Amino acid sequence: MSSKLVSSIALAACLLASGGAFAEVLYQQAPTADATGESANNPVVTGEPLLFQSIPSLGNVTLEKIVWWGYRNPAYDPNPYPGTVESFEVYLDGSVVAGNLTLDFGSNLPNTSRPLVRYTLDVADAPLTTTEIALANMNDDVSWFWQGAGLDAAGAPLLAFSLEGTRNGGVVPEPGTLALLGLAGLAARAASRKRG
Repeated sequence: MSSKLVSSIALAACLLASGGAFAEVLYQQAPTADATGESANNPVVTGEPLLFQSIPSLGNVTLEKIVWWGYRNPAYDPNPYPGTVESFEVYLDGSVVAGNLTLDFGSNLPNTSRPLVRYTLDVADAPLTTTEIALANMNDDVSWFWQGAGLDAAGAPLLAFSLEGTRNGGVVPEPGTLALLGLAGLAARAASRKRG
């Protein structure tokens, strides 16, 4: 077998294997401008109910990121994002999920002074078997609202969130495997240049 063919096969295998490593949107209730948000502050302190949203069956998938959108109440927080920030607890089927949280500041919601923020919780990759998501802002100094996403068929408010991950068995190749495949391709290519 020629070294060019070996290097091409190794490169193709590397590209095919990495195809499953890119997160895609598995399910989304996108934020809508005409929807109002729901207050989602610490239920123990405020007495408000914990807000839940149903997750439809998505088949055999791996969850990698949980995304949601929200804003602060400008009546209580005139300076929308001072040093004190939200502190979230995210629940899947009633269990708190840990991860690395990042914030992306978007533009204001139309006809309001509310800056819409996109929150992304990067979680440990795991099969998604849950049917319910909930979240609450646990920082009592911040009045926070979970952005709406319209209404469901029964007229109940939907809240904006997205689940990202991989489909087709939910298998994400190990970075070490991808690196080895790439190195095999480079070695085969170097060997062919040496002979030629």
